[in-house]
Amino acid sequence: MGTIAADYLEQCGCSVVRADNAEIAIETLNRRSDIDLVFSDIAMPGMSGLELGRLVRDHYPEIPVVLASGYSDKAARAVEEGFLLLEKPYSLEAMRRSLSDLAVRKSA
Repeated sequence: MGTIAADYLEQCGCSVVRADNAEIAIETLNRRSDIDLVFSDIAMPGMSGLELGRLVRDHYPEIPVVLASGYSDKAARAVEEGFLLLEKPYSLEAMRRSLSDLAVRKSA
């Protein structure tokens, strides 16, 4: 997750735990019980954000996943699979709307 994404999430009231790649994110999820959201770029070296999202959904279905993408062909697939997609470049307000959409999804 980039510095801007972490800053925006913090401005939205989130505590951020950064992971440099999907494998570290999975290790973090396995070790901690206080993770309420996974935010990932779709395009990453190694395991993609979409693959990470699928793993989170399978093993931690209570944790929502937000994926970000600017151009990836996997973006359409992510939306088809029901992931919330934040299109890059995004603003702080777009991040707030995404988090609000997640809250609505959780309460539905």
